[in-house]
This record gives sequence, structure tokens and C-alpha cells, in this order.
Amino acid sequence: MWLLIGLSLPAAEPNVSNALQPFVESGSLAGAVTAVANKDKVLSVETVGYMDVGAKQAMKADCLFWIASMSKPITGTAVMLLVDEGKVKLDDPIEKYLPEFKGMWVAVEKDADHVLLKHPSRLVTVRDVMSHTSGMPFKSDMEQP
Repeated sequence: MWLLIGLSLPAAEPNVSNALQPFVESGSLAGAVTAVANKDKVLSVETVGYMDVGAKQAMKADCLFWIASMSKPITGTAVMLLVDEGKVKLDDPIEKYLPEFKGMWVAVEKDADHVLLKHPSRLVTVRDVMSHTSGMPFKSDMEQP
């Protein structure tokens, strides 16, 4: 997945599928849906390749994709744009922007019978969250079966 920000395009409709077609032909890309937009409108939505390679079923613009961890670079890019605009500071506590994290406790000890919680020695910052060093788990025990 590629994310293009601040791209200046000529008035003519872009043709991203032409750039991706060689990857489909070489077998390194099954298929893709691309969208190009500026701040005012969507300039193009294109498809290339297959949504089912074995059945040679062409890609559709409304296909659903499992994007796994791709939300991390997109979120990171968005946050860094806010940093550049002076709207967010990396060393601010995360609770300044996400008040749900105010008064957070962390697990310091855990066994089969109990979990010992305490307040963190310092507030978790935006930088901690962005660099995955906040100590927050991937999932809470309540989310796991």
C-alpha cells in the first residue's frame, strides 16, 4: 500500500494502473485498487489485476482488503502532519489528546490468580505511543478468550 500526500497532478486523469500492471504481469502483485485525490475531490479510482488470481476474477473497486498493520504508517503520517502544523507535540501526554487514557494504570505483576496494578512512574507520551514503547498491550485480557 502506498500513501501519496500533497501530490500535484495535472488536470488529466492519472493512470496509476499502468504503473502497477507490470507487477501484476510478473506475478508479484495479485491486484490493487488505487485512489488519487486532492483536497477537493477524488481524481480517480482504478483497479488492476485480480481479486482471485486462480479464477482470473478481475479486481473490483469495492473489494475488501485485509490491510493488517498498514493503519500504523497511515496513522503515523497523519500524526506527524499534525506535529508539523504545531497541533500536536510528541512529548505531550497522550491523555491531552485522548482523555480516555487519563488516570491509566499499568500491570507490574501478573500470575494465574491476580494482576498487580500501579500508576505509571510518568505519563505516557504521544512519542511513546507512536514508537510502540508505551507499555500498552496489543490486547487486554478481557479481549482474549
